[in-house]
Amino acid sequence: MSLISENEHEKLHYEDMSLEQIMEARESLLRPMAEKIIDAQQPLRERYVAVMKEIKFFASEYGMTEEKYLSMSRSQVISHVVSELKRREAAVVTTRTPGHIIPKKYHHPNNHELQWAGRGARPRWVTEFLRENPSMSLEDMKIPEQGRR
Repeated sequence: MSLISENEHEKLHYEDMSLEQIMEARESLLRPMAEKIIDAQQPLRERYVAVMKEIKFFASEYGMTEEKYLSMSRSQVISHVVSELKRREAAVVTTRTPGHIIPKKYHHPNNHELQWAGRGARPRWVTEFLRENPSMSLEDMKIPEQGRR
């Protein structure tokens, strides 16, 4: 099967050709176009994969699922991140003895970086997790004694 150039294609007389010859001419024109389209899509595919990795990391870093992150508006994301950062800042619970940090008692089952000492108001991630998983209890989120820090 030989490739037919565009100039040769213009000179073809389709009336004198068999169906097989017409299909061959069509394929010889479409194949280079299809290859160009596929080559042009590759950088887009690579960028998509990179962006999705960033979204997955960002979402997990701030206690969200990818779906939740993608469904939020820009201002909702900013508000969530700010409140999460404030929560983390307040999460370092200390006693009156300087330098003594209360060990964390609970953690998020899917994101062990989200931890809570069990004192004060429940963090939002605890409330949301328990609401989304009615079969789970606070005891299911408990950190084993040897794993506390």
